[in-house]
Amino acid sequence: MLVRGGASANSQKKKVWIWTEKKEVMTAAVERGWNTFVFRSDRRELAADWSSIALLYPLFIEQGGLFDNERVKIASFIEISSSEQLEKLEPSNEQAVVVNLLDWRAIPAENIVAAIQGSRKKVFAVSRTSSEAQMFLEALEHGLDGVVLKTEDIESIFQLKIDDSQTSYSILLQNAETVALISSEGAIPVTSLKISDEILLRAQGGARHTGIEIEEFIVEK
Repeated sequence: MLVRGGASANSQKKKVWIWTEKKEVMTAAVERGWNTFVFRSDRRELAADWSSIALLYPLFIEQGGLFDNERVKIASFIEISSSEQLEKLEPSNEQAVVVNLLDWRAIPAENIVAAIQGSRKKVFAVSRTSSEAQMFLEALEHGLDGVVLKTEDIESIFQLKIDDSQTSYSILLQNAETVALISSEGAIPVTSLKISDEILLRAQGGARHTGIEIEEFIVEK
């Protein structure tokens, strides 16, 4: 079980959702703290398989929207192939809008921001590369609220730079009921962990295995 957490004072940080079918990409994304994954509606089995080894928040594309496991609509999913379509965009009442530009070169990223300005919606754009994602996040000074990075290339995960001003921690744990983490209310078995659970950690310089502390550290780049 892969658990990742972080602390930040910035509630408006950019969001990254991942759309992939490659396990290595999923693992790298979770290690960076990106736990929201987009799947086609016929890939629920893959989502369930991955959820057994990492804490994921899966969303499924169907009927013009993104739905969670409880069939709650989280965002509109709109495919745009022309500037004219973008100008007529009238998203429904969901908090978020995911725009999939079928030809992004014909529609500048700034146009998406302008089309949704004033709607108070969180706007995401589907991107195929890290550089394309960076462009969407930085458009018109503030950029979009987030991106859906659609990729099977693990390097895209490493290359995308998000300044979220937070300290991140990753922990690898055995996925077993006998392994537990501590919250302010007591022990939580890792098999019962879910997104948004808060756990307590102790940061120290050494490591223990059989009770004897040794000097050890890992530098993650």
